[in-house]
Amino acid sequence: MIAPRSLRMLAATSALAAALAPATALPAGGEGEYAELVHERHESFEEMGDAFGTFRDQIRGEAPEDFAALDEAAEVILGYALKIPSWFPDGSGPDDGYETDALAAIWEDKADFERIAEALVPKAEELQSATYGRDMTEITAAFRETGATCKQCHERFRAD
Repeated sequence: MIAPRSLRMLAATSALAAALAPATALPAGGEGEYAELVHERHESFEEMGDAFGTFRDQIRGEAPEDFAALDEAAEVILGYALKIPSWFPDGSGPDDGYETDALAAIWEDKADFERIAEALVPKAEELQSATYGRDMTEITAAFRETGATCKQCHERFRAD
């Protein structure tokens, strides 16, 4: 059992250490003002990638034709496409200490990043519309255009 005096000393030492820690310390792991947002955008991009996988499997014929699955995947892609610009506020990048696949180039060339992100929205809308039409030729064309827009961003603004 730790004596009360030792507990008080431990608490005082911990408080002193916290007070002396540099104010510019970077967030580690799940800490920092934008930790939740960084986690949310990561998880959302994972879901978006899964949705793209649904399209790839359908287009390649690696899964039975399933238009309901394509409808759902298109909804995910469009829903997240609309949110992308809000997921990258200043202070939420790798230079701010967050572990992320997002490159600092996003914040260095925010206008170009936002231009590409905004260009994704009409492509995702076209993809969703094509899925409602149930024509695999149209779906494939819309998928390729949507993917090409995503690729523009990945090439400049994503680590891997």
